[in-house]
Amino acid sequence: MARPISRMASGALLSLLALALLSACSSSKKKHGDSAADAAAEGAAEAAAPALPTCQNPKPYTLLDPSPTGYIACDGNSLHRESQVTCPSRIPRASQCPSGDCKLDSECTAKSNGYCTTSSSSALCYCDYGCTTDADCGSGFVCLCAEPVGRCVKAQCATDADCNGLLCLKTSDTTCSEIFACQTPKDTCASNADCTGSLACLFVGDHHECRDRGRCP
Repeated sequence: MARPISRMASGALLSLLALALLSACSSSKKKHGDSAADAAAEGAAEAAAPALPTCQNPKPYTLLDPSPTGYIACDGNSLHRESQVTCPSRIPRASQCPSGDCKLDSECTAKSNGYCTTSSSSALCYCDYGCTTDADCGSGFVCLCAEPVGRCVKAQCATDADCNGLLCLKTSDTTCSEIFACQTPKDTCASNADCTGSLACLFVGDHHECRDRGRCP
């Protein structure tokens, strides 16, 4: 036969239950308070973070041939690549180059997409070779649509889809070479339009920032 619980034991049991309930309530309030504080701190950090520079006044980038190129032009001499599209080509052209190693595009057959052209440093004509797709360029390059045919440009990304919701931008690097690279949270510019004076938006190692363009054109 079970013994009845004494008044003393009953009182001790009630006290233990009261302490357990008090501790649980305190723990719940603390967790709720910590959660609210964490949310407030996170919101303040987001509010304090500077807005990432964007492509200003975006427009489809087109050439003499109005076919889509997959590129978007931004103010300040910058582009980003929305999608991979085969670049239009206007070679071979009927026009003749006056003097040099070639006169006609049709003479430039050492590789595909050959054309006869001049450079900014010489009026003498020579054969150059372009591209219409990234496959014409090889690893580490993309085909930038241009006149009269695309040209291969250094790249760390192929399209915006490679950049986790950001843009695959064309700017220049510190050696004055054109380069496509993803925007990063460290960026302070997206094009020359974000820079002042003689500064230009350059890709510096792992981010874009306004730098003195030095001898770059």
